[in-house]
Amino acid sequence: MAPRIRALLRTAYVALGATSIYLTWLLAPFVSRTHSAVYHWSGRASDLFLPPTIDFCAVWLLLTVAFLMARGPGWVRRVVWGATIAFTPCMALKNWAYVMGTQFRPTIGLSLFCAGLAFFLIFLLLRGHGHGCHLESAAGAWAVSASRN
Repeated sequence: MAPRIRALLRTAYVALGATSIYLTWLLAPFVSRTHSAVYHWSGRASDLFLPPTIDFCAVWLLLTVAFLMARGPGWVRRVVWGATIAFTPCMALKNWAYVMGTQFRPTIGLSLFCAGLAFFLIFLLLRGHGHGCHLESAAGAWAVSASRN
């Protein structure tokens, strides 16, 4: 396989992994232990499965385009990967709480969001002072680890 095709596929795989992390709440009713969303459904199967599938594919396509735009060095890469790294913990916590059916204190979610926002802004502001290489290496490490899974 050509290296260019392999790089495009890796980008699509990373976007698929990020989409799966971000939209776990969307898929959770279909894989729950009780299967209550599917078992008690009396309508057509396409009415149940098509909207979440379209939403999932749309977010996957959007993230794939964003990650393709972020392949080269520059401010787009810093913004896309900075936001991806900064806000993933907040999204993962909310998904975990939804899937497990538990509640967490709103201050925990707000704290994670504020920490992610602070991380994002600090790395965008410090880029001009030579600290941007840390974000570039973190984004590269995240992309490599996400593409292996």
